Amino acid sequence: MKIFSKVLIILFQAVLAYIITKLCDISTKISINIGYVIGLLIILITCVFFVLQEILNLKQNQKNLKQKMEQSFSNSSQSNIPLNEKSNEVNHLLLMSLCQSLYEPLKFSLLEKSTVECSNLLSALILADFYNSGVSLDCKNIMPRNREKSAEIYEKFSHIDEYGVCYWELGWFYENNLINSARELDELERQKKAKSYYEKSAEKKFPKAYNSLGKFYHYGYGGVEKSFVESMKYYTKAADSDDIYAIMNCGLTCMEEYSKAPTKSDLLDEAEKYFLKAASYNNAEGLFQLGNVYEIRTKQDKTFLNKAKEYYIKALLSVKNQYGAAAYYRLGKLINKYNLHSDNDIIFALNLDETQKLSFECFSQAYNIFKKLDTFGERLDGQYRKYYEELSNLYDNFL
Repeated sequence: MKIFSKVLIILFQAVLAYIITKLCDISTKISINIGYVIGLLIILITCVFFVLQEILNLKQNQKNLKQKMEQSFSNSSQSNIPLNEKSNEVNHLLLMSLCQSLYEPLKFSLLEKSTVECSNLLSALILADFYNSGVSLDCKNIMPRNREKSAEIYEKFSHIDEYGVCYWELGWFYENNLINSARELDELERQKKAKSYYEKSAEKKFPKAYNSLGKFYHYGYGGVEKSFVESMKYYTKAADSDDIYAIMNCGLTCMEEYSKAPTKSDLLDEAEKYFLKAASYNNAEGLFQLGNVYEIRTKQDKTFLNKAKEYYIKALLSVKNQYGAAAYYRLGKLINKYNLHSDNDIIFALNLDETQKLSFECFSQAYNIFKKLDTFGERLDGQYRKYYEELSNLYDNFL
């Protein structure tokens, strides 16, 4: 293709030189100024040349991409592929193919070819994920969501999936009633089906499967008996693999048990340990719950007050979601309870001045965030919904 482009350049230059020569000969025979004509011709020929060159380059790039993808799929089609740098390269090429599909109908033909003909696990997982979520690019619906097709792929490849991803995804579909075969079952049977998939995934040591099984024993899903011990056994297995949801579930489950038996300080210690781990990832809920832990400890030891204040401030500054709103709310309560109306740390963190009432500002921020989330249909869980309702009552009475 490069040689062909060079030949085209030489031909265009030769034609251009010939035209200019002929025009100059004509200009000597007739007494007219043809400089403008020559200039226009040069501009026109140059534009045509560059357009053709861009088209040729685009076609060549797409051809190279297609060859590289086919080579990558061919080299990695020996079923189970570790999720390493090589896999990331293939994934990158697949995403590039989505962009290229705007210019020619590549779309997912290579991906489907690798999945169907080569039984390639990685491409199957990516394709199933695309079908699960759907794909849009520049407001163009490239691939509509099709969870039935996604589940079909997960089922087909579950027997060669040594990681347990396929089984976990199928369990998630059943637990959340997302596919037709799940909707045909009653709630108990559906949960039992989900649990069976999670157990198969856990046998392959997939961290998310441990976390999902922990939830089943935590809440008694699928007909199992609620068990703090069993739920923590599975949560901790997932948390040991740094699954952030499992880390938070460990802490929250310990806090739930502590609320039933406040004399068991070891449960509070365990919760603190997991929330600190979550906070190390700058997890907003972990930061908020640490503030909550230290506020509880403040009842016995006032030296923990600064830590409670510190983590509430970190949480409210991290994100504007229900955890940030809750941190504003709890900080407002803390200010009123411990008379922190002139606290310089809070004034500085909230960018206020000394004339403003700190607790009122905290409650206002919390109310506005909660209201915005509720207006846009964001789910407010348990205690966060209670905080919002309390603030709504206060503001309704105030207004």
